[in-house]
Amino acid sequence: MKRIYFAFILLSVLIFGIYFACNQEKENLKLILAFQHQGEGGLNSFIQKYANKLVVSVYGNNMAPVKKSIDFPSVPEWVCLSDGGYYKPDSEGFFEYDTYFPPNCNYGDRMFAKVIIPVSVPVGTDRSVVVETIGQDGNVTFRGSVSDLTIEEDTSVNVEINPIARIGFNVFEITDIKASKYEIANTGTLKAYYFERGKMVEGERKNFATLLGEQSVTKDKKAELEFAYSGEYYEYDFQSQKNYFFPSLFGYYKGENGAISFVVPGLAESFGYGLEPGKSYEMTVYSALRDKIRTNPVLTAVTPSQVNFTYYEDMGYGNWDWMYGYISYIHALPESSVKVIRLSAKLDVYEDLIVYSTAPVENEKPFPNEVYDIGRLKNIEDEFYMGFRNLQLPQFYSELPSKSEGEITLYMEFETYDGKKYKTNEIRIRYSITKKSSMHPDAG
Repeated sequence: MKRIYFAFILLSVLIFGIYFACNQEKENLKLILAFQHQGEGGLNSFIQKYANKLVVSVYGNNMAPVKKSIDFPSVPEWVCLSDGGYYKPDSEGFFEYDTYFPPNCNYGDRMFAKVIIPVSVPVGTDRSVVVETIGQDGNVTFRGSVSDLTIEEDTSVNVEINPIARIGFNVFEITDIKASKYEIANTGTLKAYYFERGKMVEGERKNFATLLGEQSVTKDKKAELEFAYSGEYYEYDFQSQKNYFFPSLFGYYKGENGAISFVVPGLAESFGYGLEPGKSYEMTVYSALRDKIRTNPVLTAVTPSQVNFTYYEDMGYGNWDWMYGYISYIHALPESSVKVIRLSAKLDVYEDLIVYSTAPVENEKPFPNEVYDIGRLKNIEDEFYMGFRNLQLPQFYSELPSKSEGEITLYMEFETYDGKKYKTNEIRIRYSITKKSSMHPDAG
């Protein structure tokens, strides 16, 4: 009897152990997240603003979808892509008292860093993984995905997560370019693209765009799209010894009547200056019929539509909430025929124009950065040239205007080698001025 009783207890313990082991989650999937990291404020600031939570979704072949919410680790295992840290051994070889110097990501404007996140998911083939970070206001700030995975008992997967911005668009159609007359667009489609400059496509290096999403545009409905953008937005040209900016995303509109438009919503700048992860923006886009663009270039958009100037009275200076403004345009001119591109800006409180030029003379200013345009992009818009410029927002003079809000008017001019000049339509940016103390930032 004692033997039977002992055997029963042993069997019970064994069954309980097996049951417990089967129900214990094993972290069999390591997600190696590569993301844009801004050094200012450190990792704690980054987590607080943009990564309060991680949401991992796994779905695919013969499984119920799994969705897990995970706290972003306060002391994560991570490496910078350009700096993986290094060992300083006390003697030959690696011993327990050797010193490991962790990665240093706090230099430069932005870095890509890798963070390793272990999770438990069902094993199997044809799996897809979507990773999102949630910011302090509850919005999705970064997103990335991989598909066609085989997940086993020990699997590591690289996932690049890119910042997400949401943009609401109002679309207008220009009826008279020179007179800047327009009316609200009736129907069409607005598409968001992720732009990759010089990607290898079928053995050739080409500019390439990946569709991120699209939405119908109607007269009584604003289009709203998400853009996943990248921090890699410039490259160094050794011949000219200059940095060239290029867009990491753009929008393309096509109306059912044949009107088209193009917009660069902005570049992935330092956080706090430009498109910011998890934020929502409003934008106005101007389209035109192809016949009109064939005879005259069109200024299609300015980002942002609204800028805000904060003046610190105790310090005697101020700053905009965007570092640059972005100008998008379309033209049918051969690139080789364009001699000079000018952009004129006028604040409503001043008489003088501020003129930026690709070949400045007299009081004209150079554009702050060299750019690589989208250009003519096969299968999207190969008939017309899609370009953008960026400008430093005009600074107020020593004396602030008495008004707290107003407008900046912008237009472009294209001068060709045969002496012809083409002036685009005008677009306006709204601005507001807030005065406050740097010691009490919420005042004013």
